[in-house]
Parts: sequence; C-alpha cells; structure tokens
Amino acid sequence: MFKVPFSLYDFFGYLSAGLIILAGADFALDLGIISLVGSSTVYLAVTIVAVYVLGHINANISSWFLEHTIVGRILGNPALVFFETKYPKWKAFRWVFPGYFKALPSGVKDRVLSLLKQRNITTESFVIFHHARTIAKREPVTWSRLETFLSLYGFCRNISCSLILLAALFGFETMVCGKEQGYYALFSLLAAFGMFYRYLKFYRQFSFELFTAYPDLEYTDKKAEVD
Repeated sequence: MFKVPFSLYDFFGYLSAGLIILAGADFALDLGIISLVGSSTVYLAVTIVAVYVLGHINANISSWFLEHTIVGRILGNPALVFFETKYPKWKAFRWVFPGYFKALPSGVKDRVLSLLKQRNITTESFVIFHHARTIAKREPVTWSRLETFLSLYGFCRNISCSLILLAALFGFETMVCGKEQGYYALFSLLAAFGMFYRYLKFYRQFSFELFTAYPDLEYTDKKAEVD
C-alpha cells in the first residue's frame, strides 16, 4: 500500500517556514519567482522542493539559535527550571516570559524525585528529562499527546526563525540598499517575537505534560530484567 512519505509536521514545520523565506526574499529582492509558479508544472515542482529544502535549513538554524542558544543558554531548558529552579540572570526575562518560569507543582515534583530515587536514576535535570521521555515513548496514548506539543513548538520555533531572517533581509535592504522596507522589517520582527512566545508556551507544556504523566507511567527496569 502506498504511504505518503510526508507528515503533517513536514507541511507546517518545513514547507510553511520555507515558503515565508522564499516569498519574503522574492518580495524584498524583486526576484519574480512567485509570479512564475503557475507557468509550468515542472517549475511548480522545483519551487516546492526549494521551499522544502529552505524549510529544513531554517529548522537547523532555529534549533541552534533559538533552542540551544537563546533558550538553552539564556532562558534555561524547562527541565532546568522545573528541577533546579535555574533562572536567567536578567530578571527582565522573567517579567517578559512569566508563564515560562512558572514552577512545577511541588506535589508533582516531589513524586517524580521520589520515584527517581527509588529507581536509582540520577536527579540531574537532563537525565531526568531523557529518562522520562524514554518511558513515555512506551505508552502510545501519552506519547501521542506529547507529539502534539512537540509538533506545535517545532512549528512555532521554525516560523519565528524564518521571520527573524526575513526581518534581517528587510533591514539590510533598508539600511544598505536604500529601499523603504523598514516597516516590513518591524512587522516581521514583531511577528517573530509573537511566534517565539508561542514556542516557549508549547516547549514548556511539552515538559510539563511529560513530568506530570511520568509518575503514572509503567516502568520496567531493563537492567533488572537482564540480571
């Protein structure tokens, strides 16, 4: 049976972000690419492939810049916030993103830490995260719900990055080339911030759902089984 090789995330996470970049660049640089899409089936196919490739490249950039640099090094991964109460040095971040730094309910945190102690799992935040995620993947219903948040935060992160790149392009065209595209740069930057805010919401919610579900998930000690 023929199976479509693309998932829903491929469309929303890659194609949409790639299309934003291509359409924005086409408008900013007067390339005329979009106007030619309907002229040929082959041209349309090539454009779709180009958009998809741009989407993947953008995803790599967004993962490095937004997830590993901005969130990982400055704001702090949700697992760090939940279990180590690690907050950014600048208190302004906690004011701008109050929901992101909301603590995990003490009852849930205590249950998770208690179970980890019983199971001889180290309480380092990232170890906790990967351990809990591995257990959750064994439960189809739980993992299906988590995948929803995974797709949502991936989509928002990729769109935010594509808008940041677009804002940079419009800014360059305004300051260097003398084109009046400052308003487009500002609009793109504001939209990027809005999508980044949504990214943080779903990124935190993924971890929140993971840790609240963890205490009730079936656990099997693989090492004990082997012994």
